[in-house]
Amino acid sequence: MSYFSAKNGSRHPMFLAVTGTLLLLSVSVVSIRTYCRLVYVRFIGIDDYLMILALVFLIAMAVINVVHIGWGTGVIFVFAFECPKNPSDAWSPTFPKGCNSIPASYFSIASINIVTDIVILFLPIPGFMKLKLGRRKRWALIGIFMVGSIAVIASIVRLYALYIYTVTKDVAYDAIMILLWSQIEANIAIISASVPAIRPLFCKTFANS
Repeated sequence: MSYFSAKNGSRHPMFLAVTGTLLLLSVSVVSIRTYCRLVYVRFIGIDDYLMILALVFLIAMAVINVVHIGWGTGVIFVFAFECPKNPSDAWSPTFPKGCNSIPASYFSIASINIVTDIVILFLPIPGFMKLKLGRRKRWALIGIFMVGSIAVIASIVRLYALYIYTVTKDVAYDAIMILLWSQIEANIAIISASVPAIRPLFCKTFANS
């Protein structure tokens, strides 16, 4: 039975709902950001091109994860490289010699992501505090960037989901949470990084009203 079914406690419908909603928000925010740059600022910078590229990769990741969860193709592909000398050993109940520890690589990557998310989150704040802005505008700007703290929280929760993945007896059911929190982290990061660039649109809208 396909995991697209909601029977037997499948988390796939939840994954589709959360991923679809966040992806729609990300596409909308990046589109509005690009519109503001073209219409109000009349300049497209390298950061705008990188954000569009990040959105393309985000969409690709979402599509791959949906296919991965629906048919398990991603698991088969990854596990095929867990034991390069004899791929069939990846499905052994024990952990044969010569196999790579995929959970260890997951934990390493997740830990690095948490550190980089924290650095990126707090790096601009000292510069904001030095800007000659009113207190309200300054704290509003900091508040926008603090939305990115949700991405840090998602990274930490994903680390816990990785731990559950290593001890669970139902890998298919619990592994989906790793992908879900990865989607949340990536989408929130793109949204929080794009919101400041939409400021000209808000200023124009409120000025007209």
